[in-house]
Amino acid sequence: RDAGHARSGGGHRDPAAVPYFRKALQDANPENRRQAVLELGKIGDRASLPALRKALGDEHPRVRGRAAQALASLEDMASIPSLIAALKDEDRDVRREAEGALKRLTRQNLGPDPAKWLAWYEEHPSPPSPP
Repeated sequence: RDAGHARSGGGHRDPAAVPYFRKALQDANPENRRQAVLELGKIGDRASLPALRKALGDEHPRVRGRAAQALASLEDMASIPSLIAALKDEDRDVRREAEGALKRLTRQNLGPDPAKWLAWYEEHPSPPSPP
């Protein structure tokens, strides 16, 4: 079974599937972990934020990139330092996703330079929540 199996009909995400997707974050298959991160972000389960933050450090770049997207979708301002760190990721796509997540969370466009984001964050440790 893959991580997509727990989706309910019509493409709507079923909050009852959250425990399944959280477990799938530990799956050996990186595609299942990536799908689990995607689904948790779509479901909007804020209780999954710690697991999604951890996924930002996954060994597979597609999981890390999807985690950045999910954290932005859930408006997780506490993940900003981790997303700034992800701007230094070895994978270009992960860096791009982290930058996009930072732009979405902060409503700032500081480019890909981690130093600029860090300087901004030090001046704005509690940025306003998106509208």
